[in-house]
Amino acid sequence: MPILKIKVCHADGGAMHGLEVKVTGCGQLLTDAEGRAQFLTESNTHVAIEINGAGVWSGPADSLHREETFLQSASGFTRSI
Repeated sequence: MPILKIKVCHADGGAMHGLEVKVTGCGQLLTDAEGRAQFLTESNTHVAIEINGAGVWSGPADSLHREETFLQSASGFTRSI
C-alpha cells in the first residue's frame, strides 16, 4: 500500500494546520502543524480528496505523487503541480 501525503497551504505557501482532509476509502484526518496528513491508499483505485468538506481532486490513485500540495485559493483549494 502506497503512502499518500497531503500538504495544505495558504496561497503564500504557509502551512495550514487543523483542517479536515478526507480521502475516499482511507478515512479522514486533521492536518498537523506542518499542514500534512498521511493516508495509506490502494493502487489502481479511484479516489476523491476533500478538504474541510469541499472536493478538491478526483481521479486514479496512481496519478497522484507521493506528496501532493493543495494551495488555498479564492475558490477553495487548488492542486499544486
